[in-house]
Parts: sequence; structure tokens; C-alpha cells
Amino acid sequence: MPKERVDITCTQCGSVSKKRKDNVQKTLLRGGNLFCSNACVLSYRNPQGTPAERLERGAKANPNTGCIEWVGYTRGGYGSLRIDGKQLQAHRVAYEISKGPIPEGLFVCHKCDNRRCINIEHLFLGTNKDNVDDMVNKRRHNFGDKHPNTVVTKKVKDEMVPFVASGITVLEIAKRLGIKYGTAKHYVAAIRKNLRQNNCPAAR
Repeated sequence: MPKERVDITCTQCGSVSKKRKDNVQKTLLRGGNLFCSNACVLSYRNPQGTPAERLERGAKANPNTGCIEWVGYTRGGYGSLRIDGKQLQAHRVAYEISKGPIPEGLFVCHKCDNRRCINIEHLFLGTNKDNVDDMVNKRRHNFGDKHPNTVVTKKVKDEMVPFVASGITVLEIAKRLGIKYGTAKHYVAAIRKNLRQNNCPAAR
């Protein structure tokens, strides 16, 4: 019986090809990269050409957005390539090739919010504050229920209110909503206080 094959995107050239699913899974589990051919493996391990040539080979234009997107290896969503033994972000390399060295303490930010983009027209220098402000203004940050420190979401809090009003125990509420007892106890106390203020008998 033939082995199942899946589409993979080559780390080196960005082309899509089919490889055996079991081999792909083994490679990914050990943190390896996927390649379409042995030639691309060798090219990746022994990169040839100047940084500018490698950026040109490793990126493709997106006609819908105007972005020039890195199609090779990424780290944290950003294009990444090895130069002189160091792993560098592709958009920073592109900026330095076009504009010169990046002043200390400044970041290369994306107007397009596409981390893989290396189009110099989409890049600008900014401080860490500029970068954070840009993220907040474009609502790309985690806020409200999306924030990692949010213990329970608004939806869960809303579901908790009728349980508290019905008089069931904190432990039962925690089990039903799939949250920790201590977390449930904290919110139940706040909900009961609010219900008392609104003269709800079940909260007394």
C-alpha cells in the first residue's frame, strides 16, 4: 500500500512538493527543515552568493499586497537566513543593504504588518515605543479576553452569573465551567456582591 504523501514548502526555494507524511512528521518532530530536493539541502547548508542575491532568490512578490515575502526559513514569523555563521532576520538584512547600518536601539518595523515582508518601501525605523504604539494602534496586541493574563473570559463570567444566582456551590461552578476552584471562588464572590447590591435574594 503506498504511503500517504502531503504537500510541503521547501525551506530553501519555497516551492511546494509532495513528500511522505511519515518522513515529514519525523523531520518536524526533531525540529528539522523541509526541502524539495537534495540540491536545496546543499544550497541551504552551504549558501552561495551575496546577501542581496540570497534575498532576491529567497523572496517572492505578492501582487495583492505589494509585499515581497520571504519564502524560506522563518523564526517567530520573521524571515531568517544565516550570514557569516549568524542567523539574521531577513527584513533587517534588506533594510541594511538598502539604507545602511541600523542605529543602536532602533527597530526595523513593518508598515504592512507582514513579518515575512522584506520590501524596503514597507519598512521603517522606530524605537521600541514606536513599535509598541504601532502594534496597539493597529490592534495587533493581545487585549481583553485575548490577553494571556486573563484568567477567565467575559463569556465564562457571563455563564457564571446564573449559576451563582441559582445557589449552587463554588466547587460545582468550577467543575461545570472547567476552571480552577480558587479562580471560581474569586469571581463568585464578586458576582454575589453585585447581586446583593441589586437585592437578589439568592446572593444572601
